Amino acid sequence: MTNARAVTRSTRAGDLAHRLVAARSALHLTVEQVADRASIHPNYLRYLESSTGLASETSLRALAVALETSQAALLGAIEPAGSAP
Repeated sequence: MTNARAVTRSTRAGDLAHRLVAARSALHLTVEQVADRASIHPNYLRYLESSTGLASETSLRALAVALETSQAALLGAIEPAGSAP
């Protein structure tokens, strides 16, 4: 299992926000739908999608499940499937 803390510290500011939006858009889901799936408040997801902040490990895990991806992919430690040139 990936050490999310170590990866989080090496993630550039804003990268998580970009990856969250991209993953949500790829699934054609609204902020409300993803927030519901992840059991987080929609305003928190909006914050994460528009800021340079990082999610807590618990929220990151829930978002990865909700977005059908991995924590590592959201943090940029690995490339999501289908993103290779």
